[in-house]
Amino acid sequence: MPVQLNKAIVGGNAFSHSSGIHQDGMLKASNTYEIMTPESVGIAKTKLNLTSRSGRHVIKHRMESLGYQESDYDIEQLYADFLALADKKGQVFDDDLEALVFKLKQKDLKDYYRLENIKVQCGDGDFATASIKLISGDDSEGKIHAATGNGPVDALYQAIKQTADIDFKVSDYTISNKGSGEDGLGQADLVITWQDRNFHGYGLETDVIEASGQALIHALNSIRRAMTIAELKSAK
Repeated sequence: MPVQLNKAIVGGNAFSHSSGIHQDGMLKASNTYEIMTPESVGIAKTKLNLTSRSGRHVIKHRMESLGYQESDYDIEQLYADFLALADKKGQVFDDDLEALVFKLKQKDLKDYYRLENIKVQCGDGDFATASIKLISGDDSEGKIHAATGNGPVDALYQAIKQTADIDFKVSDYTISNKGSGEDGLGQADLVITWQDRNFHGYGLETDVIEASGQALIHALNSIRRAMTIAELKSAK
């Protein structure tokens, strides 16, 4: 049976901290709020979620883990920009923080990848087939590619992966229902791993396959933004 997020010890939120006071205590001494290690119950590590309730200490810690020194940014300006973004997004991720350092707002960056068309065939056979047309950068013509998988979403993701030519791994994927009735929306949330970093993406459509595709494209665009930031860092 699915384990509730708020289940003690083994729930998804058991070792997750969003409050600035909790995060500050965890960074100073983890046993302040955790009487056992997450690894002892099969959870990879404690999660310090960046939300509007987070404080400066966790921002400094996250920037340090990304390879930045305090002299590389103005913590007061970064924290002010972070709070403004957190109020809009709810949760801020590592690539968002780096974008704020370089003043690259997500809304100011044109999406590098755009999913133009999706065709998926599936049934009771051994595999499903997905065909896509993916627009990349300034290439208005786009690329058409087809791939197979052990289901419609897997086939779609294989086609996108081969076309985008980015070696990523899907580490988490969920589908949830938004609304009710036959016109209800399906929301896809996923986390992909690229070069030991996690990138989140989501999609919201009446078709869950299309929502899944948009979620992956959202995450891939975040990776492209991370590539842009890396180029800016190397040019400094």
